[in-house]
Amino acid sequence: GSSYKSKPKVILESYSFVEDTIYAGDTITLRLVVSNTSEREAITNLQLDYSNDAGAILPAPGGSSSIFIGTIDKSDAYAFSIRLQIAPDAEAKSQLLTVKLSYEGTRNRQEFEETASVSVPVQQKARVRINDPVVYDDPWVGGTVSVGLTLYNLGKSPLYNCLVDVVSDSLTLEETYFGGNVASCSSMNADLSVTPNVGGDIDAKIRVTYEDVYGNQTEELLPLHMTVNEEAPSSVASP
Repeated sequence: GSSYKSKPKVILESYSFVEDTIYAGDTITLRLVVSNTSEREAITNLQLDYSNDAGAILPAPGGSSSIFIGTIDKSDAYAFSIRLQIAPDAEAKSQLLTVKLSYEGTRNRQEFEETASVSVPVQQKARVRINDPVVYDDPWVGGTVSVGLTLYNLGKSPLYNCLVDVVSDSLTLEETYFGGNVASCSSMNADLSVTPNVGGDIDAKIRVTYEDVYGNQTEELLPLHMTVNEEAPSSVASP
């Protein structure tokens, strides 16, 4: 004769995060749902172990990377939450959390193991310092003026698609400055050529935009003030 040995299968049915955005250095809550897909057999002695090869995701203080769940009945599920600590120097990317599920069947006490993974979208908070814009020339109506500023990336991840332009009805910008990507602990020097359209005191804005690794854009507006000389009147020749 022959004997049938069932193999109940446990899966990580779903997961989610309490936090909308996950930054390096944060303590976060991960919600998990573990399901016993077998319609024939309950499982017992279920233990969950998790790890991250890069060391970027660790148990929160006072927590453990091993969690004993116990028994899940056939065709049933178990929902729970774990607290995780994201390392302050974690790279800004989707960090992979490997989840190992070890358990036994209740019929023959065989040991089983399943592996799943959780993608944790880690971001690094941008730390940017921008110097006040500097006007290098004596402004005249209709004349080109050079304006410069320096952006410093003080964060641990690059800034992407850095752009600098002018927001003003009194100034015409020759061309938007494209700085590309600025690496961590690096700087970008932006030079703009603008033309004043009116004389007198002009208050404008220099707009600086940049993106993180996920394409989220940040916009910063810096005040720009200049006193523009009126065009000198043409001299009239004596008869």
